[in-house]
Amino acid sequence: MNATQYSAKFNLSKDETIVSFKERITAFLEAHPTAEAKCVAYGEEWRGRYPEINKFEDLYAYMPGMGSNLKSVWEAYVDSSMQRDIKFVWVTEGILANFDPSLVNSVLFTNYQGKDCIWDGQQTTTSLILMAMFAFGMTLDEAINTVKVPCVMYPSDVPGKLRNRFIKNNDGSIKEPLTKCDLAEQMIYAVRVDNSKEQLHLHVNKIFSAMEEYGLFFSDDTRPCVEHPGALSRFTEINNTKKFDTDDIINVVKYHGIARKDYPVEPLEIDNLSHIFMLAREQGIVVDDEYLQAFANALYRITDNTWSTKDTKATSKHKRVLKSYNLWRDRMVEKSPENEYIIPKRCNQTLVAPTWICQALKAKGFKYALPKMSGNFRYDFTKQEIGV
Repeated sequence: MNATQYSAKFNLSKDETIVSFKERITAFLEAHPTAEAKCVAYGEEWRGRYPEINKFEDLYAYMPGMGSNLKSVWEAYVDSSMQRDIKFVWVTEGILANFDPSLVNSVLFTNYQGKDCIWDGQQTTTSLILMAMFAFGMTLDEAINTVKVPCVMYPSDVPGKLRNRFIKNNDGSIKEPLTKCDLAEQMIYAVRVDNSKEQLHLHVNKIFSAMEEYGLFFSDDTRPCVEHPGALSRFTEINNTKKFDTDDIINVVKYHGIARKDYPVEPLEIDNLSHIFMLAREQGIVVDDEYLQAFANALYRITDNTWSTKDTKATSKHKRVLKSYNLWRDRMVEKSPENEYIIPKRCNQTLVAPTWICQALKAKGFKYALPKMSGNFRYDFTKQEIGV
């Protein structure tokens, strides 16, 4: 997935996000050809544990809610703006391998323009279809036409309320919790599909609008695209709205688009730069596009705009900060021997690097104002210690 493909999925009307469940699971099985062998093995093991259950329909007696309000899978649709892509590992190793019909959750539906749409419970429905196919030998069509799920129908007059409940309900007690990336995506949908006015939703969507412009997209360690150019997988600063303003994060996005468009966003990149741009804002320094271009150009001459902790080049920002910190600490210990026990030997790059970056830029003649550092950021490096 590239940034353009990723961005496109959020720019849809409600009608375009509704797909049949059969379409969704067919695409899942085509994308994971190894699913059959794995699920057959799990199905055989499960049948050995439950010899008294001879056909799929026998499961209903053990499933909460069955016998009251049932919904046939063949008539089910999925709101793809609210339901994540089916997670292969979760439905196979998380649910199917440990399948217990007494733990099956009711599938939550709402009706949209005459279609009964799953807004929570897609993974549950998928696991039941896989059980029908691979534990009881049905074809996909037979399973779709046979399986029924316990159903709870929700009113659809205010779709945004359903999404808000979906976001807040996923705590991971029985089902897979939403990752921070999943949550961020739900907030984008909340604004673009449901017209949400919640401040956190608007904050994330505004950041993502900048990301779209500069070719960035959200990801995390559960997704294969996490190492692709433009992938942003650290949410610490994004979610800390008490400390960081929306524009602080957008300035990091813009910097990355200018300086590092061929790389994923490094954790220390968003960490260090968010602090610099936050302090600049607090001190009345205007960080506009011209400032960011000059900032990126100047930092390139010092660190090649590198941020990875694994970068071993002599010019790497990480290595340079470590060297400067160690030299500074040695000076502090020489000045006052008790500092050997007061000043940590480990360099905390969250605190040290923003100061080093600003002092290195100043030493190289950066013509724009830079934030003054105080408190935990107060490191006074000599020109020799900065090493530029």
